Amino acid sequence: MNRVLLFTGHRIDTRYRHPPRFPSTREQAVASAIADTLSDDVQIGVCSAANGGDILFLEACVDRAIPCYIILPFPPEEFIRRSVATNASGDWEARFQRAWTATPEKRRHILSVPEGVNPYAACNDAILTLAPTLGNPTVVALWDGEVTDGSGGTADMVAKARQRGWPVKLIDPRRVKN
Repeated sequence: MNRVLLFTGHRIDTRYRHPPRFPSTREQAVASAIADTLSDDVQIGVCSAANGGDILFLEACVDRAIPCYIILPFPPEEFIRRSVATNASGDWEARFQRAWTATPEKRRHILSVPEGVNPYAACNDAILTLAPTLGNPTVVALWDGEVTDGSGGTADMVAKARQRGWPVKLIDPRRVKN
């Protein structure tokens, strides 16, 4: 059965984020730590495509020719506006576009979330639903260990994966060695 890596993680900090969670100065170290989770037995990746961890995961998968599924809670233009464009360093919009266009259309999913439903929680749930249909899921979480984002955040995804008994590999962006 396929080994599936489901990724969840923090976005890159804006320059106004306090306290820092994933500062842009940690990007290369985090990218290396994410790439290190992609062992030879990983056959499929599943995640969204926000700036920061998601895009770094998608880029690492492309580098290793690991096919990915991308799930967005909004059409790409709105997703870019809400979850990719930032005042943090890095050309995240262009990187999103490269990851999106490198993914075949049949593996790009855009949700239609009803009014009043948390779109990020719906996206997490869609990822959690898709992953086991593709194989044996393991979660890689770029997470500082704090429970601050609520429903639809990284902590929520980690908790739901653990409830399912799935293995979870944690990468703390503040502690990754350069």
